[in-house]
Amino acid sequence: MLSFQVIEYSHSPAKGIKIYCDAEGMSVLLGALAHLVGERAAHLHLRAPSAGGNDLEENTPSGSAAVSEVIIDYAEGD
Repeated sequence: MLSFQVIEYSHSPAKGIKIYCDAEGMSVLLGALAHLVGERAAHLHLRAPSAGGNDLEENTPSGSAAVSEVIIDYAEGD
């Protein structure tokens, strides 16, 4: 299970991102990050079924709607 949710704080105009995962979801996330580092400069998309993928869940564990796509950009630093 891997899902992301945009959260809003009642005390601030700032927003945050909450990540929910279990061991399988952590494996997906770490594998994706390792792949990006191995490519040295790239990006990837993690998607839920509604966005054409199978990396993310459609809902959080509490049943709230989750983000359907996460794009991770990576570029080697100088």
